[in-house]
Amino acid sequence: MALVSLLSLIGCDPGDVGTPSGSQACLTDIECNDGFCGWRADNSRICKSWSRDGDLCGGLVAPEDRFFCEPSLTCLQDDPTGDAPGVCVRECSVNADCIDSFCGFLDCTGLTCGPTKICKAFGQEGDMCGGLVQPHLLHICSAGLICVNTRPSIPDYPRTCELP
Repeated sequence: MALVSLLSLIGCDPGDVGTPSGSQACLTDIECNDGFCGWRADNSRICKSWSRDGDLCGGLVAPEDRFFCEPSLTCLQDDPTGDAPGVCVRECSVNADCIDSFCGFLDCTGLTCGPTKICKAFGQEGDMCGGLVQPHLLHICSAGLICVNTRPSIPDYPRTCELP
């Protein structure tokens, strides 16, 4: 059965194929511009927009609540079971790969870091920015803040982003 015939059966005007996500019935992802073919609570299918940087994704959720990251992002799930939803993040290799953020390690054990780096928000007042701490906990301070060692007698003491 042709795609046009299938779309007519579910009440979709074949001229609507490729219209913006969230406004059309669908059978496959290819029918959705800038999105994917997801489920609704009534078990019908509809185009949904991709989750963007910082939005929820994945997890063991009802089909109508399931969202996927846009193709350039990765779904980061901290829950080892994969049951809890994750967050869409941008992987990077250098700071230039990130917009309004910096490229930092995703996770570390001791002082050994895994290969994955993600774009992370700049550090706000009170965030760690230096000293002898695991690299994935460090931030580059936001504009207007400086990295300060509040205990200068201990050179390796964790530093924090502070106002000058």
